Amino acid sequence: MKKALLGIAAAALLAFAPAVTAGINPIGLVYAPHDCTTPKIEPHRITLACGDSGALLRKAQWSDWGGEKAKGEAFLAINDCDPNCADGHFITYGVKVKLDKIKEKTCGGQLVDLYRHAHLRFIGEVPPHAGNLTDWKLFCNE
Repeated sequence: MKKALLGIAAAALLAFAPAVTAGINPIGLVYAPHDCTTPKIEPHRITLACGDSGALLRKAQWSDWGGEKAKGEAFLAINDCDPNCADGHFITYGVKVKLDKIKEKTCGGQLVDLYRHAHLRFIGEVPPHAGNLTDWKLFCNE
């Protein structure tokens, strides 16, 4: 009986070993760069265009978080830059979001496991040049 329990315990530990050795924390402590400088778990907002904040995810709701991929839905807000980017307006589109490519990075002075890529799929209305808006590298600028 004791040998069987030890075997089960060893199998459970080995099940988590690949995730730990790959730099992925199996208990869900994976972050995303909320505003390009602050790591957050399940952020409701993620700035996608760190240079000018011209594109961001708003009102994100996550159905899956903490594994190799995070999945959810949000609104993509894009500055139309009309008449110019400083005076432009944000137009929003519904999107399904998948975050992946976890890497250990320093963000906000903390060393964290960080989602580094966002893939978007539009729900309903699709913006002009949508193909250029589906894949984003996520940054954290210290």
